[in-house]
Amino acid sequence: MKEVPQNRTHASMWADLLQKKINHPDELLTAKDFDPILVNFPGGVSDFPAAIFGIDLIHAYPSAKVLITERDEDSWVESVMRTLVVGHKEAEHDREERLRKGEVEDELAEDRYRLRKGYHVYCWNDDFPKNGRAYWRKYQKDIRVAAKAQRDDQDVLVFDLKDGWAPLCKFIGKTAPAGVPFPHEGKGHNWSRKMLASEPSD
Repeated sequence: MKEVPQNRTHASMWADLLQKKINHPDELLTAKDFDPILVNFPGGVSDFPAAIFGIDLIHAYPSAKVLITERDEDSWVESVMRTLVVGHKEAEHDREERLRKGEVEDELAEDRYRLRKGYHVYCWNDDFPKNGRAYWRKYQKDIRVAAKAQRDDQDVLVFDLKDGWAPLCKFIGKTAPAGVPFPHEGKGHNWSRKMLASEPSD
């Protein structure tokens, strides 16, 4: 998610892949679909939008290790509500206001809109409060089934962030960084511009 705004073409490419899945939800995407986006990320990908395609990626790259993070369902729902959901609602409202005034959206803005809309349509039928938990539960089940079917046990790690560096570094064959706290970037973030504007500054 962090990389998409920093790569001008990524919003368009991820949005196109989401549209493929919306149109043909039972068809797996292949490495040919993903390679143009992932060519500069040989170490792996995580988070939305890549995580949406977890099962496709497992099949597309059969030699890749699979890392599945454990997370409390309520914590995930709360996080999505204050990031993806509120951010999308505010951005969609602002877009409608601009269009109402006759303003023309540039190509990048439209690509980002298609990507945001694609998240919400494909994952929870554009109604997260109603369908978000069902999406979470199905995804957690399906990704584990796919990983178990397509990988040997040593190539899958179900990882709890509270366990820190040790199991993760062992899994990927790296030395744990000495004296470096395990990162929790993004924890507690709120994507609402209105909420951010109301928070006192340091």
